[in-house]
Amino acid sequence: MEKIKSRKYNIVLSAPIGDKKGVLNAHIFQDRLEGELIIMKNENYFCGTIQKNGSCEISGHIKTLSGIVDYSGTGYLDSNTVTFVLNTGNRNLIVTGEIQDKGGNDS
Repeated sequence: MEKIKSRKYNIVLSAPIGDKKGVLNAHIFQDRLEGELIIMKNENYFCGTIQKNGSCEISGHIKTLSGIVDYSGTGYLDSNTVTFVLNTGNRNLIVTGEIQDKGGNDS
């Protein structure tokens, strides 16, 4: 049975109101990607798909000061880095980051 790979990244969300630091938890099982984007003290869940080359498509929502914003996104995730462009309909948010534990933390 294939294991679920869990990874934790320190990330920066670049938004019109400025850069916000946070954490992205990713859980990968075969071609399925699920996780949490923890930003501004809020856990924001997402789900999507991931290819063997690390290309991803995700969707979810982010709690902001003005409410909840839905998004769809594309990007790349590997054992060291993550990059997503999240399209909210009227703006793009950029998420970039690096793995917290360089030693690997597949579970």
